[in-house]
Amino acid sequence: MKEKVVCFTGHRPEKLPCQERGSMQTMMLKSFLYKQIYDCIQDGYTVFVAGLSMGVDMWASTIVMSFMEKYPDIKLITVSPYKAFGEDRKNADYWEYRNTLEKSSDIIYISEKYYKGCMKKRNMTMIDMSDRIIGVIKEGHSGTSQTIGYAMKKGLDAHIINIGDAFDGIEEKTPFLI
Repeated sequence: MKEKVVCFTGHRPEKLPCQERGSMQTMMLKSFLYKQIYDCIQDGYTVFVAGLSMGVDMWASTIVMSFMEKYPDIKLITVSPYKAFGEDRKNADYWEYRNTLEKSSDIIYISEKYYKGCMKKRNMTMIDMSDRIIGVIKEGHSGTSQTIGYAMKKGLDAHIINIGDAFDGIEEKTPFLI
């Protein structure tokens, strides 16, 4: 029986309204991702493919890794646009990146070195491997929107979280202690 495969796409933190770790909006977005990933598992998906970019890719990978503890059949495949991608990250971002690589069932490198178009090639490779896509989008003209467009053209089951709509009217507030 063929394994059911889902991939992720989404903006990097600087393009999201939830840029701060632990902010209310970041936690909301992660809960949306958690629910989508949980639903995939309930629908029989066992292979999750992520592109290792900061933001949505890494958040989704972390959630998948948490499910791997409870569901041993789940696999995380990471697709890197080139070998040194992510190696320049600092502190918690670097730890998260290295931990994700360690826990990946497989790592696919698109290229030895960076070249113009390697990110797009990574995204297309992930789509070509997948049956479903979970996308997080805010704006229409981006690599994320191109990836979602390609997935829809290929007929993938698309589950899109439009955070422009989801976060309308929510102001980011700093929590305080009583």
